[in-house]
Amino acid sequence: MDTVQQIRETISELGNRLLDRHVRLAVTGLSRSGKTVFTASLIHFLRHLRQEKHLAHFGVEAIEGVEVQGSPALDAPLFPYDRVIDGLGGAEPAWPEGTRAVSEIRIAIRFRPKQTFLNRGSRTLYVDVVDYPGEWLLDLPLMNARFAEWSEQTLALCGTGPRRACAGAWLEFAAQLDPAGPADQGAIREGARLYRDFLLACHRGQPELQFLQPGRFLMPGELEGAPMLEFFPMAKPPGGTEGRSLWSELEQRFEAYKRHVVQVFYEKHFAQFDRQIVLVDLVSVLNGGEAAYHDTRIAVQNILENFRYGKSGWWSRLLSPRIDRLLFAVTKADRVGRFQAPNLRHLFSRMFSEPENDIAFKGVEIRTLAVSALCCTADVHCAVEGRPLSCVQGRPLGLGTGEGVVTLFPGLVPTEPPAPGEWREQDYQFVDFAPPRLPDIHSAALPQLKMAEVVHFLLEDRL
Repeated sequence: MDTVQQIRETISELGNRLLDRHVRLAVTGLSRSGKTVFTASLIHFLRHLRQEKHLAHFGVEAIEGVEVQGSPALDAPLFPYDRVIDGLGGAEPAWPEGTRAVSEIRIAIRFRPKQTFLNRGSRTLYVDVVDYPGEWLLDLPLMNARFAEWSEQTLALCGTGPRRACAGAWLEFAAQLDPAGPADQGAIREGARLYRDFLLACHRGQPELQFLQPGRFLMPGELEGAPMLEFFPMAKPPGGTEGRSLWSELEQRFEAYKRHVVQVFYEKHFAQFDRQIVLVDLVSVLNGGEAAYHDTRIAVQNILENFRYGKSGWWSRLLSPRIDRLLFAVTKADRVGRFQAPNLRHLFSRMFSEPENDIAFKGVEIRTLAVSALCCTADVHCAVEGRPLSCVQGRPLGLGTGEGVVTLFPGLVPTEPPAPGEWREQDYQFVDFAPPRLPDIHSAALPQLKMAEVVHFLLEDRL
């Protein structure tokens, strides 16, 4: 019975794709970019599309209803939409935990398009939203990498910047190993443990680095403790290897990881996307300084190279979907004054000008917005030493529940990256804020920035 039901659902989805009634949306972002809150806020916004103030953004006569229909995949957990919304709307609202596994959710939008002789009656658009850990995204570039190349790149990165300060114990242990020698299982296990400790130190340190591979070392999921995660980079010996050497054993495990984890993950979740949102917490990146800026840029560029982009006709939508609209979203924009949104967009465009140009060349529509999935601050005007300033007012994260809001001037977002050596001279310090207390979270969309424009860009042609 399950097989018959699955066949029916597959046929139904193919039909919806052929008729432009199905959109599969990838919410892409590195860890701590706000994917969980953004996804919940997006779904919550869609659920309130019937409100009249939103209809001006869409070329429809009416939104008749919106329904959350569960997970579209039989083997994928449901995105915890209700739990996230209830947590944000409680008496003591709290940010949800970060994404720790793949989850999906389907939203059905029943609408009545502008009535014409050939276009009458109601239609339903199905929107599938896929959420997955940002750490796992970093494995996508490994699909086309060889173990020797990946090892050389990783070891080179370990010799520079903040990575060098975290890599001491692992590099010291690896230096004692003979890559051409026999494969000692105890040495492999210890090397993998030290390498994982190194990645975790980079991920949790200051600055917080992002381009850390393999991603499953940071977020193992169901592979926690599996031997498949016991490998680490090692330079290939100049004279090559013979038999079952340490280096060849590590290479085999690397290839097995690519084949059984990365490739399966890609084919199952990444091969069918139509639209994409790339979330980047640029404000936190600026706080991290030069190393965080360049590390995030490299990480996102490498990830984008592994998605299918291009114009999507009816035939490609049916057999080989491609992403034909890409939205870059600078998240948590409410941490700075609203007037600084152009600065965020301009700096982001400078940061990712090369991949944006390459993707646009394929005929993909691209837009950049400074957004906030849940506004935690309000703009207020202040005077400091007689000088007018646009400040933000909110409750900084970490204050006691009884403490009130504070007003502060976080500084100015630069419109272009500072020159080398000038990052420490920048005059800003952006603060994390607690979620606001809301009177009734279920009566309307969350207080947000630009969510209507997000939905309009991603869905208006299908509505």
